[in-house]
Amino acid sequence: MDGTEIERIYAGICDGDKGVIAQAITLVEDRHDQADALLERLYPHTGRAHVIGITGPPGAGKSTLVNEIARIWVTQGLRVGIIAIDPSSPFSQGAVLGDRVRMRGVSGQQHVFIRSLANRGFLGGLSRSTADVVKILDGAGMDVIVIETVGVGQSEVAVCELAHTVVVVAVPNAGDAVQTLKAGLLEIADVFVVNKCDVIGAENTVRQLRQMLAIRRTPDMGDRPSRWDIPLLKTNALVPEGVTDVVRSVDEHRHYLRSSGLWETREARRVTNEVELLLREDVVPRFLDRARQSGLWDTLLPRVISRELSPLNMAHRLAEIPIIASSNADEKE
Repeated sequence: MDGTEIERIYAGICDGDKGVIAQAITLVEDRHDQADALLERLYPHTGRAHVIGITGPPGAGKSTLVNEIARIWVTQGLRVGIIAIDPSSPFSQGAVLGDRVRMRGVSGQQHVFIRSLANRGFLGGLSRSTADVVKILDGAGMDVIVIETVGVGQSEVAVCELAHTVVVVAVPNAGDAVQTLKAGLLEIADVFVVNKCDVIGAENTVRQLRQMLAIRRTPDMGDRPSRWDIPLLKTNALVPEGVTDVVRSVDEHRHYLRSSGLWETREARRVTNEVELLLREDVVPRFLDRARQSGLWDTLLPRVISRELSPLNMAHRLAEIPIIASSNADEKE
């Protein structure tokens, strides 16, 4: 794949060509050699979409809710990108595609693009390429991009690193609602939804969560000033019922972020998290290689095993290796 091909894919993304968008996503998923060049070309055209995380435990009805939310956005004339994080197949490592089955109502819409990504064992519920796929859909002109997480419990909080607005979906009778607080989902929620509100016990779940939200608003909440009151909404996505309230609250939160200046704060957080991740992926392997090449690793490790040195002491000594400076020097040579 040469520069001409990259330009063709870039132009196709900007034109909103679904086939080309799918091809580009495959490139970043497969970590193709030219994927980085494509993303570099595309990056100046990103940053316009409202990125929304839909998270919560398995069986909460997230996919059905996303399907109904997308229907409303399409009627409003918006272009919608949906990234459905699915469990990985234990055999192919590909996505199971369960979410696509539940989104048939919008999957054929002209202004909706749905892509299932395998989480590939990432405990955060997000695959490594999710941030890159967001860039592609953003560059393709999507107005809203929904990331629906796989539903892996306590690791669901990772979605807040990518989204401007986080919608947490709970379900009645799934255990003590306090577990939601323990999982960290309450802390990241900008909008709280209790789905399947027709189920017996839904009101009890709503009551418990309302009490927790009242406590949640009391202390200093960092980049969530107290003037944003987290809405607690009831829905039954199968009917659908209450979905318009969710859309309205998400839209209000976007306006709140824009008017308060917190949009830039969250953008900075998103970029910082991504740069740190990329540094960990790039620098740490190079650092370990250089530590082994220097011989210091093989010298210190036996002393740690024999309890002469602690692992912390070894790490401190290895950290003195000038990995970045050495690499730059090697490049100049």
